[in-house]
Amino acid sequence: MNSSQYKKSQLKYLCAKIGCQPKEVEHIIAHIDDYYIEWFEKKINKTTGEFKKYKDGAIKQRAIRPSLNRLKAIQSAIKNKILAPIALPDNVHGGVKGRNNVTNAKPHQGKKYKLTTDLRDFYPSISNQRVYQTFLSLGFSDHFSHLLTKLTTWKFELPQGTPTSVVTC
Repeated sequence: MNSSQYKKSQLKYLCAKIGCQPKEVEHIIAHIDDYYIEWFEKKINKTTGEFKKYKDGAIKQRAIRPSLNRLKAIQSAIKNKILAPIALPDNVHGGVKGRNNVTNAKPHQGKKYKLTTDLRDFYPSISNQRVYQTFLSLGFSDHFSHLLTKLTTWKFELPQGTPTSVVTC
């Protein structure tokens, strides 16, 4: 089997796992910008009503880049049928079924100290290359990882607000 045939077989395999057609996936990848929307959300201090700021004076904001239409459905299928079966460590709570901020806080209840932090530009700091390497490290083939990366990243980074954003970082 040559490289071109292998790429096609990997595309067919992905489509069979997530329930879509190869032509549809190829079209979405070729027109990926049409399947995202973007806005910026400034964080507000609930006590003062003013914008929260970092120590350097910059206003805390985050780019929200949710996927749309069929891409969103495909990402949901990737999350549920490909990524969900992968076991995660017990200390991971975000985006994991049956775990949430309460299950995350429970082990810390009654402790003397509490640290709260906000990682600046966390999602944009996760590059498409890092996502690709993560898929490879999970045992997916080169071509399968490439397709998954194309379907879960945008503008060379992990977009915040997609069904797969939490589980691919």
